Amino acid sequence: MPARSSRPAREWRDLAYRAIPRVVAYHGGAALWPEVESVLAHRDGWLAEHAPDLGPGKHIDPHILGIAKDLLVSHGILHQQRITLQGRDVVSFVDSSAQAERRKTEVDRLAAAKRRLYRSFLGWTSNPKRCGSIAEQHIAATLDDLAGRAIWLDPATGSGEARVISGTKISGGLDHAGHVALDPTNPRAGFIPFVIEDKNVRATIYPYHIEVWDLLCKASLLPEHVPVLIAPRIHWTTFVFFRAIGALAFPTTQQWFAPPPAIATKRFNEVTGGLSLAGAVQLQHPGRPSPALAKFFTTTLHTHSERHPDESLLAHSHTLWREASAICANPTFQTMRAHNITNRKDVFRQILDELYAENFAVDELLPRHIVYPEDGPDTENDMSWLDFVDTDDE
Repeated sequence: MPARSSRPAREWRDLAYRAIPRVVAYHGGAALWPEVESVLAHRDGWLAEHAPDLGPGKHIDPHILGIAKDLLVSHGILHQQRITLQGRDVVSFVDSSAQAERRKTEVDRLAAAKRRLYRSFLGWTSNPKRCGSIAEQHIAATLDDLAGRAIWLDPATGSGEARVISGTKISGGLDHAGHVALDPTNPRAGFIPFVIEDKNVRATIYPYHIEVWDLLCKASLLPEHVPVLIAPRIHWTTFVFFRAIGALAFPTTQQWFAPPPAIATKRFNEVTGGLSLAGAVQLQHPGRPSPALAKFFTTTLHTHSERHPDESLLAHSHTLWREASAICANPTFQTMRAHNITNRKDVFRQILDELYAENFAVDELLPRHIVYPEDGPDTENDMSWLDFVDTDDE
């Protein structure tokens, strides 16, 4: 699990406030938000190479970037140009000094050109054959390759979509389901069932995001099945949350797209390069197994740690999920699976409070003044990641 930085929140906010205009200027005075986020949140080393005077910092979390973005716009340092592409708001951020420097026409044209590139990208992400199903194919190939050795697959569902699991009908289905051998060298030691949702999305996934709750709400009907989330980028808070409730996560570090001829390589490189989208790759052989994911099932799940020396990660997660699934099944909490929920942050706070009351280890995710009431809240120096629900577009 990625380590949590001990840097004060105010320092991160100030770093982001200074870094974002640098990125916009570096890219000609206009940048889309996914471009800014990709450079500063998804790619290590840009700051050290292009802005060493701002101080150390490998990358900046998306929610901190969001805070700084709003401040920069409110202070007039950046100007927003908002249009709708394929039903989604897409915002260009333009250096406000461009108008004073008589570069407004040039920068506006650049912003428009980037929006055209992003229209192509959105077209790919909204087409399952060009994006979503590519991850499903790659994961299914890995499960098929491990079947009969490290895992067991139900012949009725195989490695693909599972709508009925252990006799329970799952609304919308889950992407994959199976059983992991407790001891890969000894199938007679028994198996633990699992379910998988793969979310082949660009954004960093936080524990309140719909991608998490699409999995947990479905899996809450299956207390014996350990839920597994597979996605490109998973925030450290999501790992902490999953560790507390017995869910598991595997970061692929890449958003996978179809190989040619579905997407021409030249055009793919033009779009992703023009928008500096780190981690967007064409998977040349989606039908081949992933060595990294295979290692997750054959090695990682069977490790022991200081937290649970007598149980493997898989067995410990199974024990926790049996209890946590009942809380996730609460009808109020099931609303987290909906796209149109307006109080997502408040509901997630309720979930954390409920888990904390039942002795689940979510202390690190709660605001400090709740966990340590004698300290009191300090909004300047101890801003909670949960205080800022990001709303950036895909």
